Amino acid sequence: MATLDTTSSLMLNPFKTAKYFATPELTQRLNLIVHLLQNSEQLLLILAEEGCGKTTLLQQLTERIQENWIVYTPNSSPALAPDTLASSLLQTMFGVARQEGKNLHTLQELLRTQIATARYNGQLPILMVDDAHKLPLKTLQLIIELAMTGDPQTHLRVLLICEPQITSILAAPEFEIVHNTLIHTLDIPPLSIEQMFYYIDTYLADTPYQGQTQKLFPAEVIRKIFHLSEGIAGEINLLAEQILQTAQTQAVLAKQKNSIIQQHKLLWGTLIVAILSGIGLFLWHEHPELFLGTDPMLQVANPRPINPPSTRPPTISTIFTTDPIARQLVPQVAPDEPALKAQAHSALTPLLLTAHSAESTTTKTAEASTSPTHSLLETTVSTVDKTIKTASTNDDLLKSIEWLNAQNPNAYTLQILGAHDYNTLQPFLQTYQLSDIAIFKTHYREKDWYIVTMGIYASRKSAEQALATLPASLKQQTQPWIRTLASIQNRVE
Repeated sequence: MATLDTTSSLMLNPFKTAKYFATPELTQRLNLIVHLLQNSEQLLLILAEEGCGKTTLLQQLTERIQENWIVYTPNSSPALAPDTLASSLLQTMFGVARQEGKNLHTLQELLRTQIATARYNGQLPILMVDDAHKLPLKTLQLIIELAMTGDPQTHLRVLLICEPQITSILAAPEFEIVHNTLIHTLDIPPLSIEQMFYYIDTYLADTPYQGQTQKLFPAEVIRKIFHLSEGIAGEINLLAEQILQTAQTQAVLAKQKNSIIQQHKLLWGTLIVAILSGIGLFLWHEHPELFLGTDPMLQVANPRPINPPSTRPPTISTIFTTDPIARQLVPQVAPDEPALKAQAHSALTPLLLTAHSAESTTTKTAEASTSPTHSLLETTVSTVDKTIKTASTNDDLLKSIEWLNAQNPNAYTLQILGAHDYNTLQPFLQTYQLSDIAIFKTHYREKDWYIVTMGIYASRKSAEQALATLPASLKQQTQPWIRTLASIQNRVE
């Protein structure tokens, strides 16, 4: 158990602020992104779930900006109107005064003129958007048009960093140009179990925990964190934070226990000194010769005869029996040491991070229980409809929340499509005739949102195999992606 300086680290959480952790795979992605932005006219998408490190990747990318780049990174928001974005691009990238009162078409033409001029002069205007899936459809449509329509010399280079659900948005008719044009799509690779130890060690550097990574995160704990997080950086941070909180609690309780022991020692020491002092005073009164001895310098001049007392002076036992002050000096019964240890042990019981090992947990047990630790780490991406009505007999593909919650949250499924209008899903399903289809109703952009999924798979590998069997036309149209049932359950709770 690591010893912590709790006075300086009790409330310290080094995992609160995300850090960029370079891996060979991530470095390769960064180099490829820089190359594509510099040399390719195609739209560039970076797709990753929440917590995978999209924002830190963008921060690292901004440190690699080339000399001829003119970069703008707006703050994504559902309230960002297209004319507001166009005015900001003109003002920030090209120094054009704010265009008040001009319509979107005029702003768009002015933008194309400025882009063409900049590119003619050897400069490269680039728009980098984090959380692009949060933008309004009209604003997203403006960005796509600036990147993919018109004279290539007027194209704005665009990088969209977003969650995989944007593929369902881009499948809408408004983005038909995306369906017929080549775009570049990259992902953010998760950490391996070997990389995860060094990832945690990097976070603990320059903190009171530095050098204690192996004590706080032994191999068994690392394996549990990796099993629960699947190598996603944000999930690793949440689990590691729980481990540190447990260590901090243990350190505080250990310090309190040591303080109690020291107080007991002081109390017993005081009692022993008081008893010895009482015995010394009694001996001095009863047998002063023990202290004076035969040294002539200590003899009393003209000593008076000491008459024997008429009654026997009180003994030490009678003093302790009759004198209430002396009775307080009698040692109290020492607390039972095993009981003290048992009490301390119960107080020191840590918040253990529980996880079922893949070698010792059966599929039946995994489907019958939900990990309490997993429920603590999942973060809610959007507000969802709290109640899901049972579908009519003609639409039995629309699953209820009870059916969904009965499924194994650790299993995987394929998200095929998402749409606001339930009726638009019927022609799609009739066209492809997919089996094992389920539809879930959530809430997205303040409207009903229907998610079409296919299959329930015990492992990610099985889901990848099923994804490979889908028709090529379907994959090109909707770009299906793999997700856990837990991520869907969190959206419909």
